[in-house]
Amino acid sequence: MRNKYFTVLLHPDTGEEREVKNGYSWTVLIFGIFALLVRRQWRASIIAFGIIVFNFFLSLSVGLNLPAIFYLIGWGIYAAVANSQLVESLLNRGYEVSNEINRDDFYVNDDDVGVDDITTQSSIEGE
Repeated sequence: MRNKYFTVLLHPDTGEEREVKNGYSWTVLIFGIFALLVRRQWRASIIAFGIIVFNFFLSLSVGLNLPAIFYLIGWGIYAAVANSQLVESLLNRGYEVSNEINRDDFYVNDDDVGVDDITTQSSIEGE
């Protein structure tokens, strides 16, 4: 299994913490402009909206689905850099990198857990 690394960014004034996965953004690929709006990436959202409108009118004038194919390919390419662009956007907004974590560090392999490590509800209640 491939390791999933996250960059943790912290805003020094507000204390807001954001975690951004390093690598490909499946969220942007699947949800497109809506993911950009939720992430508050306004510039990228406006550019994407302009491309959507341009592709819509281009497909009306050409009458083929060729612009739609190029549009989907474009989202696939953009999704590869979307997370790194989000980190850059957050850094420009005053966030600072506070940590980089590996998701696999937070999961325990079942082979590593012994019978003594398992706490049951009855032992917690004192039975």
